[in-house]
Amino acid sequence: MTPLVWTLYILAAVAAVLAWAVARRRRSYLPIAWLLTFQIVSDVIRRVLRELVLLPQYAKLGGAPSTGWLRVAAHVEQCLFLGWRVAIAALAVWIFGKRRPWLIAAVFVAVEIALIVGYPAARGTLLQKAYLGVELAVLCVSLGFFLRWYFGRESRTLEHFVTGLIIALEAAMITGGPYREIIWINWDTAWGILLVLYVTIISIEGWVWARSRD
Repeated sequence: MTPLVWTLYILAAVAAVLAWAVARRRRSYLPIAWLLTFQIVSDVIRRVLRELVLLPQYAKLGGAPSTGWLRVAAHVEQCLFLGWRVAIAALAVWIFGKRRPWLIAAVFVAVEIALIVGYPAARGTLLQKAYLGVELAVLCVSLGFFLRWYFGRESRTLEHFVTGLIIALEAAMITGGPYREIIWINWDTAWGILLVLYVTIISIEGWVWARSRD
């Protein structure tokens, strides 16, 4: 891995640890702590699967569809990749809408089943379009609940602000990230977006945690 990727992993871990420290004093921050933890754990698992299993085996297949345990590994990696995006919509429903995101979870399961059943047709360009569709749906749901809260009369809290930052990340991914080109290789812009996000969240969490200790 490059030094930038290592830096991002370290920042993601720090953000998750600080999130749990904040959540010990602010129970309402727990959903964000869970989201940040899921993000780094899922990304580590995905990287291990890609570099140790998927990429070496795909090179041997020469473009042929995967089968057996290789296909299972591919679908696990796919599920984790989409899971982080869908979790953002679930967070928006929870924080801005004050609802349990069971419908979001049900739709996610349905999408995953469709991609699994649709394989091997659902790969390559078609899979990229499916990923983009999920991103757009996540953004629409998240922005919808954000705007409903923003124009309402509810108070502004730390949870609202951090969730808004995470939604802004997803918007930036769509408008200037890898989804504009080849999703699996054009991640240079995405690394920069994630770097800004983690540094901002760490700064906020560190300040809140330090104040809570006074």
